[in-house]
Amino acid sequence: MSCITVKNIAANECGSNPGGLSTTILVARKSDILSIPEPDPDPDGGDGLTISGDIVFKSVGGVAKKWAEWEVETDMSELLSEVEGDRSQSVKVDLDCYMPGGNAETDAELSRAINGKFVVLAKDKKGNWRLLGNLDVPLKLQQSYKSGKAGKDANGFDLKFMATGLLGHPPYYLGAIAIQA
Repeated sequence: MSCITVKNIAANECGSNPGGLSTTILVARKSDILSIPEPDPDPDGGDGLTISGDIVFKSVGGVAKKWAEWEVETDMSELLSEVEGDRSQSVKVDLDCYMPGGNAETDAELSRAINGKFVVLAKDKKGNWRLLGNLDVPLKLQQSYKSGKAGKDANGFDLKFMATGLLGHPPYYLGAIAIQA
């Protein structure tokens, strides 16, 4: 049984419900992924929102590609999922986050990401991984850098991963996660 169902909505049924995301997002280029499993069937007949199978990465020279770990500010990150279009046929997904920057390594990583197509895992404050994008509708990355004007100002990148299409709301991902060393 799900925590809150449309049939029986009770605000206190699930306990605390903190907002925001963790300080890490996992990023993969669409071109590095071989397959993403379909969501598990929903026992109540709706769209499945949990993927328990593993995402399979391509191998290069016998070594499998893996997720890249990007550190972002926890209280400056947000996942948005909005139904839109005629008869609500598509879902717009945005992941807004802030990455502290101003160093050569971060700048180079984000420079390599320009014009890329991505799939992202974002973890909420309850520890749930959400899968954003897929092989048919990957995410695009919009980024801007600001140095700040004074010592108290933030110095880094505003990042926005986004896609609109037949995505559904971002499913929960329970499969294996291998991270680059």
